[in-house]
Amino acid sequence: MKILRRITAGTTAVVFAVLIAACASQPLGPHDPDAVVRPDLVQPETETVAAGDTLEVTFPEETGRGIAWSLEIREEGDWHLRYFMSANSDGIGGEPSWADAGDEDEHYWIDIGISGSGPDLVPIPETAEPGEYRLCTANSAPNICAEITVSA
Repeated sequence: MKILRRITAGTTAVVFAVLIAACASQPLGPHDPDAVVRPDLVQPETETVAAGDTLEVTFPEETGRGIAWSLEIREEGDWHLRYFMSANSDGIGGEPSWADAGDEDEHYWIDIGISGSGPDLVPIPETAEPGEYRLCTANSAPNICAEITVSA
């Protein structure tokens, strides 16, 4: 009987740890709750993009921004942060890259100020699930967004 209790307790602890890890890997809520969709300031080349593609984003008002972007999925009417991306604009920023928002060791970027109309080359993560997303600048004041659809 004692052996059965140890196995049950050990199994419960493992299942609980896996559930905590799964919840921690999917941050809830937006990166910046004050970010707003501004199609007059940030314009993706297309509203639908495939996971794994690079999206060109232009800025008709030559809005100042950094190279950091966030990608948030719409679920149950709310935005939820899924990825951080680092863009390239006219050779500034290096190779575009991305990281899962839950992987704190992987999402970082150089604080570079960019102005001009772009285009900024923003990578769409190949692991992004199909759905409605909000693509936002991640280190600007204020952060501005465009709504896009990610397809398989």
